[in-house]
Amino acid sequence: MKKLSRTTITAHVVGALLLGFMGQCQADDSCQITLSQPLLDLHILNKGEAIKSAQGWYQMQDVDVNVSVFCPTQRTLAVFFAGSAGDKGRFKFGQQSGLSLKVSQLTLDGKQYAVTKIVHPGSLTNFDSVADIQPIYNHQGIIATASNRAVEGQQMNFTLTVTPYVKESEFKASDRQTLSSDLALAVIDK
Repeated sequence: MKKLSRTTITAHVVGALLLGFMGQCQADDSCQITLSQPLLDLHILNKGEAIKSAQGWYQMQDVDVNVSVFCPTQRTLAVFFAGSAGDKGRFKFGQQSGLSLKVSQLTLDGKQYAVTKIVHPGSLTNFDSVADIQPIYNHQGIIATASNRAVEGQQMNFTLTVTPYVKESEFKASDRQTLSSDLALAVIDK
């Protein structure tokens, strides 16, 4: 069963960057997905405020979003991520820029677990890697595991860290330019 939450990330560039992170949550009667804030506004940024830069890319400030999934009964559940991405699965942000997504601080029913990455929504037992912090690419998901087995629960919480990487040419816009990325979070349960 799938439940979706769509997240839109937009930016306006006029020699600087305005990033908005908006979440619209959708759920059916059985599970509910919520984001900590419907809008995260980094205000106006410029490339001089970048955390670091290399080869024409500017890493901007991280934005943390707390994600909560609640289901009325115990079940094995995973959250999958999808959106516009390049050939290596990295999320696009406008035409030239990108977004890095990382998941950390995963809890299930109040107990902390390492973040287990999975790549097949049809199989919640085929794990890719386990770590405290997982980079997430297009069509990958996360699940809580213990002793190499999926753990059942009702409430999953985790921190989703979004890091914009802005291409230098995006800062050279002579007119207002909008960068955007549409991400979908889907809950898969058994």
